[in-house]
Formats: sequence, structure tokens, C-alpha cells
Amino acid sequence: MGDRDEEGVEKRFRLGRALKLVAKEVLLQLYKERFADVNPVRATPLDMMHRTSGGRAATSTNSMLKKIIKANKEKKFDLTVLFNLLKYTCGLNKREAVWNDNNKLEGNITIVHQLRNEDAHWTLQACKGDPYEDWIRLTSALTNILRLSGHEDQIPTTLEKLKKIREGRRGIIPGNIQDDIRQKLVKMYQGRKKTTLKPLVWAGDEFQFHHNALDTFTSIRITTVDKVNQREEIEVDVQDVLERGPSGGRRVVVLEGETGTGKTSLLRYYAASWANDTHSNIPVVDCLQYVLLTDLTAAAKGAYSANDVIRELLPDVFSNWGSEPIFKELAKAGADVLFMIDAYDERYMAYQDAFKELLRKCPEATFLVVTRPHRTQFILRACEEPVRVLTAHGFGRREAVEYATKLLKMHHKEADLEDFINTVSPYQELLTNPQLLCWSCWFWLENGKQHFTTRGKVFATITDFLLRKLCYINNERILSGDLPSSGQKWQSLVAELAFTQAKQEQTSLLQTSPEIKRLEQAAKQLKLPPHEALSTLMQCDSSMTSTGEQLIFQFVHESHFCYLAARHLHSITLPNIKLAVSILLKHVKPERCKRILLFLVSLLYSDPSNVPERIVNSIIILARQFVTFCDIRYFLDVVEESGYDPHLCSKLGENIPKKEGEMAGQQLQKTTVGEQQKFTGLLWLRPKELQREKALLPLLKQARPARLWLRLCHGPHNDDLNPVSGHKAAESNLESALKILSNAYKRRNLPGLIVSDCTDFSPSAWPECIWWLSLERCSIHRQIPMPGSLMKLKLQYCSNIGNIQMGGCHRMKNLEIKYCKMTNAPQLPPCLQRLSIIRCDQIDKLSLPSTLKSLTVYDFQLPALPRGLRKLTIRLADMKGDSYTIQLICQSLIMKVKEALDKVSSLQNLSITNLILCHSDLLRLKAELQLMCPKCQIFVRNRDAFYDGWGSISASMDTFLLPSVA
Repeated sequence: MGDRDEEGVEKRFRLGRALKLVAKEVLLQLYKERFADVNPVRATPLDMMHRTSGGRAATSTNSMLKKIIKANKEKKFDLTVLFNLLKYTCGLNKREAVWNDNNKLEGNITIVHQLRNEDAHWTLQACKGDPYEDWIRLTSALTNILRLSGHEDQIPTTLEKLKKIREGRRGIIPGNIQDDIRQKLVKMYQGRKKTTLKPLVWAGDEFQFHHNALDTFTSIRITTVDKVNQREEIEVDVQDVLERGPSGGRRVVVLEGETGTGKTSLLRYYAASWANDTHSNIPVVDCLQYVLLTDLTAAAKGAYSANDVIRELLPDVFSNWGSEPIFKELAKAGADVLFMIDAYDERYMAYQDAFKELLRKCPEATFLVVTRPHRTQFILRACEEPVRVLTAHGFGRREAVEYATKLLKMHHKEADLEDFINTVSPYQELLTNPQLLCWSCWFWLENGKQHFTTRGKVFATITDFLLRKLCYINNERILSGDLPSSGQKWQSLVAELAFTQAKQEQTSLLQTSPEIKRLEQAAKQLKLPPHEALSTLMQCDSSMTSTGEQLIFQFVHESHFCYLAARHLHSITLPNIKLAVSILLKHVKPERCKRILLFLVSLLYSDPSNVPERIVNSIIILARQFVTFCDIRYFLDVVEESGYDPHLCSKLGENIPKKEGEMAGQQLQKTTVGEQQKFTGLLWLRPKELQREKALLPLLKQARPARLWLRLCHGPHNDDLNPVSGHKAAESNLESALKILSNAYKRRNLPGLIVSDCTDFSPSAWPECIWWLSLERCSIHRQIPMPGSLMKLKLQYCSNIGNIQMGGCHRMKNLEIKYCKMTNAPQLPPCLQRLSIIRCDQIDKLSLPSTLKSLTVYDFQLPALPRGLRKLTIRLADMKGDSYTIQLICQSLIMKVKEALDKVSSLQNLSITNLILCHSDLLRLKAELQLMCPKCQIFVRNRDAFYDGWGSISASMDTFLLPSVA
């Protein structure tokens, strides 16, 4: 690049700075004034945008624009946002011709926006000489805007600001150190040396699976601890990571997070955004003068001082100017400098002196330091001032889908997105961990679904890939076919170590430990470089001791660690009949044992014909520990990892727990004729289980539990079994759930079924033979016929129960209705014998069948009683008020009971409880009932005690039991 071109680049940079600082200030002032004038009702900017067709179109086509306007944080408004707000929310002229007229306020705003667009898209290659004309256009436009908006007094100040930037007082002076530093940084970042996301670095350009951070970066979830409530987390937007606050605030920000959670990608995205001067929506980065990104994993061993850091990062500048002028320039730039330090934890002891020196030499600069959580305290101790600590958590599902979309689209495979997401969704770690998700995309592009049928195949593929990388480093470039023998042997050795560490609950080892020493010796025998071999399947960290640097090795991911342990378990249990899996995993902590067992099942059932019965029994013994009658998801995991092996499904089905402490295989306990049937065995099925039909169905076919509870809700229930509120009813799970049950119980009885929390209860078909059915918290919107096999029905907290058709239920003898709403009365079964109605409305509209023998009601809301009724139980609801009024109400209700009893001829048992009568009235009621029903056993009871309006006891318990005289 010639001197003239370099000068043009410098002036173009100054123009961009003038746009971001001066032009933004002018337009922001205009927006605040005009928006307040035309918006007296205080509508939000987004609401005002949506009132015009142009505003709606702008926000619908630019999601980031919509997000910034919705947040309504003025410090994040850039020129594009301000242009749209001025055009659609501030009462300016809507005619397009006016916005193109340079003599109008609107036309000059357009000029500023055009300059911003031109500035955002220029490159080093496309930059053409001196942007002198653009400076004239900007100066003229800002002058006209101030004049036409009534701020002529601000024109001199604005022109002075533009002059300072144009002459380089805050910019870069061509040919000096400022020019040298910035150009080398921009060239390095635009050359993608430090701004390319390459989790598959060793694959190189051959696979073309490396991407510019600007093209594929996706926001990760970042949190910080609430200053007031230390137990609460606050979400932090990617744009706010570097925010200092109104008073300056903390200048050291620590971004901690486990391996692969997107920390490095964020740093590279910041660097790429700054270097390309694009519209990155991160104003803090856009306005910085220098951004220095150093990766300690790539730093030379001697880079332990601040001078060494600069020499590693900017070797040419260091050679030309030396360290002191560079640090003077960085100190002079003050708060416009950002140091980003990646992988601090990998060289934390060796680097801490350099870090302290950088803090001292650049007292106003911002430092963004990335580390894994276990090294955060070292950074805090190195800083004398308060440090802001943020935590990276990787992706949520929405971000994972967005990231996968970008990767697949770049390789013209966007049509595979839905299939890819559905395939990897069962493996949560592949979605939440950006690094693993990137690897998964690469595997998908190479071989489609082949690697994703089980969790074991996924991690087997990842491990195979890493080992091929190791062999490639060792000059064995074998990208397909069998893994080289050296790689296979090395995997076996590391897997054995993983299994040993799993039992000891350790994941890290010192380089001086006997285990690592043995591995180093084995690597040499396999002719593998020891350090690279250890770093292939383990993570290498360094620490500084009195004797020098010490290396620590630990396994990268818990899932990968468990896969390796399972691989060793697989290799030793298959050939040795004396080794039992359940014994070998006895001392492994439960959560880790669960993961290892799943990987073992996946490895074993890659060849189902070779799995001995003794291992199957051990799998059952272990898996049974991790399921209960209310959560059988682990059994479903095992079934899926086995490839839905029929024999294993059968064995698991025999061991499904039906109740706490009760296993399958128990027979239903039948009692004598005439006594209510009793049976044991209750299994819950929730949406989490029902969505996995392929794994659930074979288990149910084998187990066929006596009672099932379809808990169709998201979140916990609020009932006796689970007194936690927060459940949310499901909308469309019932139909598919009943289809599963119909297939599982084909030509078999289903003694008991509970269905709860269904917002649209409209089944089209029931299992063949249901005995007892209970509906809880269901909304019935259309006519639903009940199954003809039903013998007992319970309705609780349901609405629109008049839509339930029971006319065809000739076997139904029992019906219980609690806390239900009836818009119209349901048709009762023709052979009903026992009916209980508790706290329901419109009871008097019910038409009771002549076969009814027993009736229980609340509140004296009595329908017409059949003549053959033998037992009547009535309970008065609790009432509040003074005692005199309550007694009058009670007496009035008793009159209704007497009228109803006149039509009953065969009553044998009458019970009236929770009355509120004085002693004399209770005696009178006793006598009257005895005369009305001389052959009936009568039980009358007052409420235990009640209070009058002044709080004194007005009555106490009075009970009369009148024996039958028949």
C-alpha cells in the first residue's frame, strides 16, 4: 500500500470517528427534542414506529434494530437507529422527496445516514484516496441540521469538534506510532489470524470449516451475581459486557466459564467488529482507539512480562518503536484502549506479573480477561480495584438454533436445519456447548445422521476425530478408515485412567503424578509426542511454583470423561465373566454413574448379539436406582441408547417401579364380591415421557401397570403429593397419550387411569377396557362419550362437565364430582348406584337415576331424590357471620331437606353434619326427622363450635345418633 493510500485510510478512519461521536450527538439531541414534542402520551419508541407502515417495515426486516429500539437505551443508539427514529417517530415530513432535498432538515439527516453507510462498508482494498468531499458533506449536513432545528448557537462548537478529529488531535497522525499500531492491529484482525472461529483447527483449509467471527457469532448467555441479593443472577447482554457505568466503574472484567461455552468466540467477535469498522451494534467497541487481543495458549514460553506481551502481539511495531513509546501511546489513549486476554487460566501463574504490569502501565484501559472458573480468584488477587465477574453459560435452545442455522447456511445445507436440531436435541450438552455444537455441525455435513443415533456414537465420533488429529500431528494423516493402531492404544490407556479417576472422584492430575508419568512413558513407546498426546483427550493447565512451571491435566468435558470411562468398562467386562458392571460402578457417585452406564449401553448394543445376560442384569440393577414411579426418564434413556433393543426393553419393563418401594410383577389384590376392589401399582406419565413414544411404548407393553396418571402439565403441581405451585396445563398431549395407552393395553384391562391438567380434553378414542377413570383440572369443550367399560368416574376441578356423556356407561356404579363447574347438567349413567357431589354449582338441575342407592351432597343443594334412595349424606358448608343470621340460614336449608325427604320411601341411613343450631333447635330437628323416617338410622351433628359477631362461643358440639327402629 502506498503512502497516499495509507493517508486515505487514516482520514477515512477519522471520518468514521466523527460520524460516531459528533454526528451521533447532533442527531440524538434532535431526536430527544422532537420525540418529546410529538409524544405527549409517553408511548414507547417501538410503539411509535409501529404506527407507520415504514416503521413497521423497518423493524420487521431488521431484528437488531427492533431489539435496540425496544430496549430504549439511548447510549446504544447509533446513526442507523437514530435515522429510523427521526424518520418515523418524530413528526417529520413523510414525503420521500423531502428526505432527498438537501435544503430541508430531512434531506440533511439523509446525508448523514448515507455517509454512515458508506463508512461502514469501506475496506482497505476499496478505499480510494482522500475522503475530502465526504468531510465537506458531513460538515455541511451537520451545520444545516443545527440551523434548521433552531440550534445555530451550537454550530461553532460542533465545527471545532470536527476540526480536532480531522486534524488528528484524537485520531491517528500518519507516519507516527499511532498509525503503526492501528494499521498492524487492523491488518491482523482483517487477515482473520485472530478473528476466525476454528474449533477444528487441525483440519485446516481442506475441510473449509472455519468461519469469520462476524459471520457466525451468536450471542451466548452471560450472567453476573446481584450485588444486593448474592443468591440471584442477573442476565448481561453481549453489548453490556464492557459497560463501565455513568461514573466510570470497574475497568477489569473477568469472563469465566467452562471449556467450550463461547468465551473465545466473543473476544474474536469484538476484535473483528472493531477492525472492520462495521455496524456491530456494540457502541463501546466501535468507539475504541485500540483493541489488543492476546491468546495465552499461543503465547511463547518467555512471554511473562508486559514487554513480551507487546512483542508477541505486535512484533513489527515493537521492532520499530520499542516498548516504552508503545505504552506511552496506550496510556495516552486512556479509556479508548481494550486489552482482551484469552485463556488466562492456562498460564495464570506465569502471566500474573505481566498482567499486573499492564494494569499499571495502562491505568485507564479496560481489561477483559477470559478464564475457567477455578482460576478467577487468581485474577481477583492480582487486581487492587474491584473486578466485575461475569459467567458464560453457552447457548440456550434459541441461540443454538440460530448458530446452527448460520453454519449450515454457509455450507448451503439450511434445508437440513430442522432435522439436525431434532437429531441433536436429546443430547443437551451438544446444544448448550457452542464448541460441541460446532463439531456436531461438521459431523452432520460430512455424514448426516450417521453419528447421532446414540449418545455413544456422538462421543465416539468426537474421540475418533481428536485421535486422528493426534496422529496427524505425528505425521500419520489418515482421515478415513480405521484409526491408526497408535491412536487406538492411546485411547485405551486414557480410558483406563478415566475409569480409575471416576471411582476416585478426581478429574485432574499433576504432571509429576505416577499416572501421568506412566502415560508419558507409554506415549513415547507409541512414538507419540507426550505433551500433545496428553492434551488430545485431556485439558492441559499450567501453574507456577517455586521450582518453576508445573502442568496439570484434567478431562475436558464431563460427558467425554464418562464416555472414556465407559469405554474401558466395556473392554474389561465383555471378555471377563467374573466382572459385574454393578460391582465395578458401586463406588462411583450417582450422577456420574448414570452417564457412564448410558455410554456403556450405547457401546454394548452396537452389537446386540454379543451382549451376555449377566451384563443385561447388571444394567437393570444399576438403572433401577435412578427411576421412581413418578419419573422413568432414565429407563427411556437406556432404551434409546440400546437402539430400542427388544430384549432389554422387556427386562426394563418388568422392573418399572409402580409406587415408592413397589416393583412390577405384583398381582392385583382382589377382594370379596361386593367390596370395593383394591389394587396397587401407580405410574406417572408426563409430557417429558409421552414425547418419547418409541422408547415408552415397549416398556408399557411389558409392564402394563395397574394404574396410570397422565400428568399433562409443564412444571410442578400443587396437590397433596407435590405441594409446589407453578404447574401449567398442556394443550395437545392427550390424544397422543391415549394412542400410546391403547397400543400398550390392547386386549388387556387398564384398572385405573387419572388424567390431569388438560386444557382441551377431547379424546377421540379410549383404551379398550378402563375400569376407573379420574379427570382433574380438565377443560371439556365438546361432547365426549365415556368408555362403556367404565365402572367408576371421578371429576375434580373440571369445567363444562355437562359435555361428558355417560349414557352408554351401563357398568358405571360410582360417580364423584368435586369442585366442578356445570354450564349444563350432565346425563348420568343409567345404572348409577353411588353419587357424591362436593362444592359444585347447579346441582338441583341433575336428574338422578332410579337405581341410585347412595347420595352425598354439600350445602343442601338437593336435586329431586329417587324413591329408592337408601343412604343420604348432607354436609353444610362453612359460613361466616353473626350466629343469629347463620342459624336462620341453616333452618331455611333444613326446610328444603324435609321437603325432599317426603318423596323418599326406603331411606335407611340419613346423616346431616356441620349444622349450626342451638341446642333446642337441634332437639326439635331430631324429633321431626324421627317422625318423618321412622325406619331410618339418623345421624345429626352440630359444628364443633362457632362464634358470634363479638367473638364469643355461641354453640358447642351436639351430636345425636338415632338408631333405626326397623
